[in-house]
Amino acid sequence: MKQIDLDSANISLDKDRVLLINFKDDADVGIEEAEEIMNSSSIMVGEKQFYVLINAKDIFVSVDHKSRKYMAEHGIHKYNIAQAMVVNNMPVRIIANFYLNFYKHTYPMKVFTDIVKARKWLLLQC
Repeated sequence: MKQIDLDSANISLDKDRVLLINFKDDADVGIEEAEEIMNSSSIMVGEKQFYVLINAKDIFVSVDHKSRKYMAEHGIHKYNIAQAMVVNNMPVRIIANFYLNFYKHTYPMKVFTDIVKARKWLLLQC
């Protein structure tokens, strides 16, 4: 399994091509960190299809508008099959739902509270 450790998140890619982004508690994701996350993810997945599983459970993470927009519009998404976000607190759920509904996505996206259910849903989206 490939892994990258950044200031705001740990990123890994497993054998099923699930790109797991584990955000760190109290992460403040500005545009520079968003660029680092997306560039690291691009290197990891290459030009092959993949799934995204974002784990934001038991943490608080702040992502500004410019960074959310950058991440939503990044070119990596042409290979993205589906994306699941796992949250379990209201502030992060509000950010996740805003990201889901405000930005245009060409792939299925869903918010979950359980990481196992999120992963199962992802792998059914092919």
